[in-house]
Amino acid sequence: PADGSPFTADDVALTEMLANFVALALKNTRLLDMTHAKTLQLETLNEVNRAINATLDADRVLELILQKAVDILQTEAGSIFLVDETAAHLIFSVALGPSGMQLVGKRMAIDETSIAGTSAARRESLIINHVASDPRWDTSFDAATDFSTRDILTVPMVAFDKVVGVIELINKKDRSQFSADDERVLRS
Repeated sequence: PADGSPFTADDVALTEMLANFVALALKNTRLLDMTHAKTLQLETLNEVNRAINATLDADRVLELILQKAVDILQTEAGSIFLVDETAAHLIFSVALGPSGMQLVGKRMAIDETSIAGTSAARRESLIINHVASDPRWDTSFDAATDFSTRDILTVPMVAFDKVVGVIELINKKDRSQFSADDERVLRS
């Protein structure tokens, strides 16, 4: 107390009650923020679904899907690779981000020599944080675009039990790493 007298048991009890109230308020604020983020994700998925149903332009649909994935997970860049007619290669079909259009049309084998190729070959998502330490990372992509890749999240696109492509997101804007939660959001 300001008058220099010692705190009473009532003072301590009141302070503990206020501390518990503040802790509860902080927890509720975090839960509200998480709920808001999930609501935005669902709204975005509904928007993509409406766009897919409204257009027959496959390139526009792929671009919209990629743009929404980049927006939802707040990434610096993203790409969609489609399987070619021989089912042996992935082709950069849509790219968003700095200088990404320079990569459109480039090919890579569907095998375990590249990250996207591995994702397609294994039919599984990959989270590669600190991509420079992964031997499958092809540094020529960054050199060709003057872009610096730190982290990658890939998810294979499967239709009628066949891999038809891979979606890849690069570098979260807040510099955090990709997580299993990010992979689940991208898969949905």
